Amino acid sequence: MARSELILAGCDLITDQELGELRERLSSITGYRDRIGAAVGFFFDNLEVERAARGTPYLIIQAWAEADTDPAIREMLLRRRRETVTACVLLLQEGVVRGELPAWLDVESVAHGIAALLDGMLLAASEDGAAYRREDAQRRTLAIIEAVLASAAAAERPTLPIATPRAYETARSVALRDVGSRSRAVS
Repeated sequence: MARSELILAGCDLITDQELGELRERLSSITGYRDRIGAAVGFFFDNLEVERAARGTPYLIIQAWAEADTDPAIREMLLRRRRETVTACVLLLQEGVVRGELPAWLDVESVAHGIAALLDGMLLAASEDGAAYRREDAQRRTLAIIEAVLASAAAAERPTLPIATPRAYETARSVALRDVGSRSRAVS
């Protein structure tokens, strides 16, 4: 079996198992905030299992590294993202229905943001290596979600401006441009 096939099979199996387990865990919890806390805790439980089994939880990081060159891995990652976002959407919609979150909340966008936050925690854990501390990562994740929950107190949606894309030059891009100009001048 090729390396990419192993990554694909492993990630698919893990994602399917995780979503089933998450549904099972949440089915016995009635309080909305308790359900959110349990879902975040579940994410970090899985991270711990991966760290214990492999030393790192990063089969998914290997998949991200190969996504540009392997369409099957890219599709698996897109499927994984859709499933993660769907789980987040369901929890956020529940919060809106229960009045824990405001009706004006852009549930789909927030769900994508939370999914990206969780994936970012995988990357941060990888970067931290032995210095990784679940308590810190979980506290940081919950802090963002608590800010979303606090938005329920706002009567209307606060808005932030979207920045207009604007090109900028870094020292590296200037150096590359200068090297290119000199090589054209020499030719």
